Amino acid sequence: MKKTSLKRILRLLIMTGMLAVAPAMLSSAAARPGFVRSLKANVEGNKATLTWTKVSDATGYNVYEVDPETSDIIKRVKQTTGLTCTVTVKAGETHSYQVFAYKKSGSRTLENEEGSPPVDVEVETLRVIGYGNGCAFLEWDKVRKASGYVLYVYDEDDEDYIEYETFKATKTSCKVEIPEGETYTFIMRSYRNVRGENVFSEDSNELDVEGKKQEAVHGRRWGAYLKTNLKAKSVENDRVVTLKKGTRVMSAACSVSQVEVTVLRNGKEYVLNGGYLKYTGMHFAPSYDYYGKAQSEDFINSRKYASNTKYLVWINQYTASVHIFKGSKGKWTQVLMVPCIIGSDRGYTKSGEFQIIRRDGGHVYFYWNASKNWGQSFHGWVDSNRWGSYSAGCVRVDYSTFAYINALPLGTKVISY
Repeated sequence: MKKTSLKRILRLLIMTGMLAVAPAMLSSAAARPGFVRSLKANVEGNKATLTWTKVSDATGYNVYEVDPETSDIIKRVKQTTGLTCTVTVKAGETHSYQVFAYKKSGSRTLENEEGSPPVDVEVETLRVIGYGNGCAFLEWDKVRKASGYVLYVYDEDDEDYIEYETFKATKTSCKVEIPEGETYTFIMRSYRNVRGENVFSEDSNELDVEGKKQEAVHGRRWGAYLKTNLKAKSVENDRVVTLKKGTRVMSAACSVSQVEVTVLRNGKEYVLNGGYLKYTGMHFAPSYDYYGKAQSEDFINSRKYASNTKYLVWINQYTASVHIFKGSKGKWTQVLMVPCIIGSDRGYTKSGEFQIIRRDGGHVYFYWNASKNWGQSFHGWVDSNRWGSYSAGCVRVDYSTFAYINALPLGTKVISY
């Protein structure tokens, strides 16, 4: 029998000890991140914006669509380092989502085995996509082979639905007039013409729509919070209330004088002294297509904007988007809408009515100060930013959109709002 030296025995013991410790060391070094404790969904139109709580030790997050009943993963929707994700959902179906935090450890990516609580998202067939002053904008999905659509409103006198308006098969949105404070209930039916007779579908979901007092769209806004407790007057009923220090608001102006603000927590509007606000920068809509085609067209046409050409361009500073219309005064149709970069806090994009006045190949100018030999223009991207306020005042768009704008005739109206 071969003898084993004391030195060899010690080496074996050390190796055994190291092996016993190694899994714990590896597990500690490559620990998975915490889990997302809260996931919420805000549905607007046929899109849902998912937002979740931050995990302190996470590198990023994987957003998955999961089976609504079993929570089995169907597919990954997005990988992001942010805390939000927008998904498009088909009407009449229930979709469920979960978010898993992940952490990079060297060349490895470790995802938490436990995801957020799942959240279900359901988009109604007939839905509201926006509000105007005493009106609302409805949307529905296109039905294959439909000849048209009929919108019905409930009549309390007849205790039944009556026809409100009929639309062609190509139409998938409309504007309905609703007095402020009133609530109307709508349903929609599609129909198909078969041998000269209209065959109707079943009723869509019932949709209650309340008339609201608010502008269809508004210009740029600023984020802010109160530096101290402050009394403010309600825009709705002139009632004076005390808003607490730290209350976050969206302000209609960046000013130390009287301003109108919207409290982000509950959406209520107040008038207060802007000198008591700490401004945190420009506040944007949740997405660049926040208003949608129907509401954008209604805004431009209701304002009776005219152009010297058959085109009109609108720079929407609240949504950081560029909208291009074709037509004439009161009959504008939106043909293009894209995200853009507008001026930052250090150099705002000018507001007002302008025209395309000159171009030099790389820029299309809508404003020019001859004495300063300086202006503001449309031009292409200059860095990795694609949406928000980063420029010195010019409007940056993707290169295909810039080519489109560059081909527009001089004299085309430009609305910056």
